Amino acid sequence: MKRRIVSKKRQIKRKKRKKGKKKGKKGGKNRQRKKEAERKKEFNFKNGRDFWKKI
Repeated sequence: MKRRIVSKKRQIKRKKRKKGKKKGKKGGKNRQRKKEAERKKEFNFKNGRDFWKKI
């Protein structure tokens, strides 16, 4: 695909216009990884050794 040459000013405008579109995905990979870790932690706690010792 051949890229069209666009002036810098136009590029910036285009970038700004595109920015407003994205809504669904908040936070990067790292944030998702943290959430995953939290979930796993809870899961491990629920059926971990300490849990069974307490009962």
